[in-house]
Amino acid sequence: PINICLSFMVMTVGDPNPDGKLTTKDSTTRSQIVKFQTDTPAAAPMFVEEKLQLQLSGAAATAALDELKQKLAHDRDLELILSWRLQRKGTQL
Repeated sequence: PINICLSFMVMTVGDPNPDGKLTTKDSTTRSQIVKFQTDTPAAAPMFVEEKLQLQLSGAAATAALDELKQKLAHDRDLELILSWRLQRKGTQL
């Protein structure tokens, strides 16, 4: 569902008593309704691609990063969500 918040304000403009006499009806006011849209929802992002690659060698990781770099360079509307972990191979003591 889309929620749009609107506010309305009624305002009176002009001079309610231009001659300063309470007994005359010479008011020059008018009322108007003003509408304010206080919140416009952003468009939802469009899913483009997702890939999971585990335990990449240095060369494979570099190639994967180069591929991402190319995609981002050719489409300025893309955004990258990135999560990574760098680990060393197990060694014996």
